[in-house]
Amino acid sequence: MPDNMVYLAPPLMEQGHSEELDESGRTLGATFSAWDNSVAIFVAPNQTPLKAGESSRWAEVPVYFANPHRPPDAVRRKFISDGGLVFDLLADLRKQAAAESLDDWIEDPRFQDAMHAKCTDLVNVAEASWLDACNPPRGEELQYDAEHYRSLYTCLSLAMLLYAPGPASARLPVGDDLLEWLNMHYIAPSTEEGDHLSNLDSPWEDETFWPYLTRAVLRGLTKASIFFLECLSRHPSTFLQELSQKLIPLVQSHPRVRDYTSLHEFMRASPRWKEKIRALRVEMGLVPDDARDDGFENWWDRFSDILSIMEGRVDVIKHVCKELDGDWKEICAVYAIFVQPTLHRTELPELVVEIMDEMPPDPTDLEDTIHVALMRAQPREALACSARLDPWLAAHLAVVLELLENLSNTRSEDSELSVAEYYILSYAEYLRSDPTLWRWTVSYLCSCGNIGKRLADEVLIRVPLWHGLGDDSSDTTTSTSKNLTRPERIEMRLNELMQVCKDYERVAAMRLIYKIGADELAKLKAYVLALECYAQAEDWPGLGRCVDMVLEEYLSGGPEEFVCLVKNIAPSLKRLTNIPEAPGIFVHRLNFAVRYAEFHDNLMRNIFDDAATNLENMFRQDVAPKSWWALLLCDSVELLQHESPLFTTAAIHLFLQKLEEIHLRVEQGWVDDYLNLLARTTKGGDTKDAVQRLKRVRLAIARYYTKCSVIDVVGKGAARTNL
Repeated sequence: MPDNMVYLAPPLMEQGHSEELDESGRTLGATFSAWDNSVAIFVAPNQTPLKAGESSRWAEVPVYFANPHRPPDAVRRKFISDGGLVFDLLADLRKQAAAESLDDWIEDPRFQDAMHAKCTDLVNVAEASWLDACNPPRGEELQYDAEHYRSLYTCLSLAMLLYAPGPASARLPVGDDLLEWLNMHYIAPSTEEGDHLSNLDSPWEDETFWPYLTRAVLRGLTKASIFFLECLSRHPSTFLQELSQKLIPLVQSHPRVRDYTSLHEFMRASPRWKEKIRALRVEMGLVPDDARDDGFENWWDRFSDILSIMEGRVDVIKHVCKELDGDWKEICAVYAIFVQPTLHRTELPELVVEIMDEMPPDPTDLEDTIHVALMRAQPREALACSARLDPWLAAHLAVVLELLENLSNTRSEDSELSVAEYYILSYAEYLRSDPTLWRWTVSYLCSCGNIGKRLADEVLIRVPLWHGLGDDSSDTTTSTSKNLTRPERIEMRLNELMQVCKDYERVAAMRLIYKIGADELAKLKAYVLALECYAQAEDWPGLGRCVDMVLEEYLSGGPEEFVCLVKNIAPSLKRLTNIPEAPGIFVHRLNFAVRYAEFHDNLMRNIFDDAATNLENMFRQDVAPKSWWALLLCDSVELLQHESPLFTTAAIHLFLQKLEEIHLRVEQGWVDDYLNLLARTTKGGDTKDAVQRLKRVRLAIARYYTKCSVIDVVGKGAARTNL
């Protein structure tokens, strides 16, 4: 199925019959979700507005949901998370490379060691997932089978030995590493064959004996080769007995580059060893023709093939590999061991081309195609094939190749992306099929220049603040988040998002997320957290709206609920006053909310002296907005009627001044500005009731004066008559 096609099941129409759909008054509609890259497809009318009575016809239209990628399963999610940890380390190296000269790094052993270590980590991630996929959770159908992860494992390990072998191996010929890779990933001969032959009294009588022994020598499997050569000491032919015993020490002493302290020593030892092989061949030629067959096999021809392999005869090696169903990879590895043991990595591409002329790879096998491209030093071809196999492989391989300067980091003028960034971006798009992997999506996107960072911002601002918390397998808060309230869950998610924003310097996204979070928290009446978020977002109008919502709680819920909501806001007020950018008008309104709640708290706890002081100071220090004056004056009635005087003469004069100003402004037509809030707290809810309440305030003040004049209070600065 082409990647750009979506097939609906069951189909809405037969292929090639779209005209019939249009003629029936219908068309296909679609809407895209930026949350998980899914598409909702539905049948819709092809003309609007609808005719009368047609609305019900479209009320229950089926909706098809499609996604270009299947969301990852448990094994895949672990694979993604483990790979993401390694990618972060590689991304740090890319940042350093962008800031410094990478040319100096390539030859630095420390850099080579670091790259080898990180490539090893990637190989280990693929290997672990392969093993996990071999033993999947019971009853779970895997998105990718074990064979898929094995392919990733082979490709990454080959890339590592070719491009990031480490400083010690980089100076050595490639043969030993290549043969070790071949033996690790493409095991031959099989263990089962060896077990079968070892249990036979006369294994040479079995048709698999000589192919097994030949391949054991071909693959450098010394122990297996010696074991079955020793078995030939029991062979009926005395010629073969003698030849096999002479071959054993030659197999044991086969010079390998890694066994010598210098290449020079190896170059001296290898010709001497081959001279002994040639001497053994001369001795073989003395075997009579009629003694070369044991009735089961022409052992002489088989033994000759083994000597030819050890001598490094290319035509025999190719012939034997074909006979044993080997492929071009096996010929390359054997060539680098027996034919040209000094073959360096830079010479491998030329050898691969030569061998593939006679033994071409399978073009339908993506894994094999990637191996070809890697060995031929064709990084772009390797990445293109890797992307078809798995976008994960292409993204991580691209970063490695770019860091090792096997891939240009120059950005295209059209796309503004480098080659590596293109594949990283493609992988990040794949990750969006699972929204709970947003952390990794952002990590990959932020490594792709300004384009990637802008896309990362879009991902960040769409992360749900409470829904799905703990769904990510990498989320360590899963066990604790289940018992949290919704505001607490939002706070937890905000903390996660803010840390990610700080890590990747996404200031604009961070402010927008804070604003979104503040709006959600304000709806939940978590005003303390909401105010903090508005301040962090520098959304001062939003902060003002939040303060209005807090004050609205007094009007709708009364003083008790108001005090409970505002009790913890005081620390936020202190922090806001220390923010230079915070507009004074919003801080002023918040200050009033805190002071007004403090007043009611003292009033409810019968701390009347402090309540009176609170009330006076809110007027004297111009804390109270004018729209609240009438309410505050009505609040003073209870204190004015207290047994002992609580206000000074100056306070009473201040209250009278505010009353007069309200009266004057109301007469001038400013009723809503001065009496609206008070009217909302009256039973009737109209202006007349509010005016009546203010008259009661004036009466309470007059009685307070009268009481103070009678008792002539002189202590504590209580009101005294001036008459």
